[in-house]
Amino acid sequence: MSKKVREPGPELKIVPVEDIVIHEHFDKTRSPRLAKIIEEAGVLQDPPIVARLAEGKYVHLDGANRITVFREEDLLNCQHILVQIVDYSNPESVKLDTWCHLTHQDKDPFLSRLRSKDIEPLPMDCDAARALVSEEEVLCCLFFRDGDVFGVRSDGDFESRVELLNEVVSTYEGKIERDSLEPEKGEWERQINSLFEKHDDCNIIVAFPRFTPKQVVQIATRLATGETRENAVKMPPGVTRHIVVEGRALRINFPLSVLKAEGMSLETKNEVLKEFLRKKKPRRYEEPTFMYDE
Repeated sequence: MSKKVREPGPELKIVPVEDIVIHEHFDKTRSPRLAKIIEEAGVLQDPPIVARLAEGKYVHLDGANRITVFREEDLLNCQHILVQIVDYSNPESVKLDTWCHLTHQDKDPFLSRLRSKDIEPLPMDCDAARALVSEEEVLCCLFFRDGDVFGVRSDGDFESRVELLNEVVSTYEGKIERDSLEPEKGEWERQINSLFEKHDDCNIIVAFPRFTPKQVVQIATRLATGETRENAVKMPPGVTRHIVVEGRALRINFPLSVLKAEGMSLETKNEVLKEFLRKKKPRRYEEPTFMYDE
């Protein structure tokens, strides 16, 4: 039997929302407002991004709030959701990068809070931190506006390091900004200084190591397993950054009424989706994205 060839463009599919595993912690306080926006619009504009796991499950890569809004009984309470599926094993499909966090903290109390959690920041220079952030055993590096730099290591296994990393992120107070650093590129100190200039209300940059799709899948797989779900760890909020290289589908505006229809099978809903997309003429942008409302 010949292998079915998928049509060019993003892979869009309606799937059971319960089959999607959210691999990170996130701020659920935004969910009620988002639910109201989707309900009033009557459409799902931008589908969340997911990748396939074993046994028909999916790991979320982007759109945790949208997935939660559909899943929760006191919000949209919907069994199905439209998603864009990417090939996590193919770097030409999706790229995993890492955000850094910027926050305003009083330095000494912040360091004391870390030490109270048995997390010991070690002073070092900027170049040493640049090398450290590329090592597997690092938890994070801390850059202060006054020029002080600290590194935090951990000798535990991957999931133990993630647990400690959650402890680090939990010490933040107040507003957190996300941005990016690229230690593999030149002008490292200039990158640090540029971020402080850009975020002039922040005095700490927390830089994280690069994670791998395999590690994200490891976490998602444990979360998907019922007997380990309670003890399984999640990634900290706002650390993993997924860039859809093959092109992201936006402004699809698929009817919420179809997704919520209880008397319609999943197969029928996907047939409706195919017909809906057939009538569209998406435009591919160079970034790249796929716009469905033009």
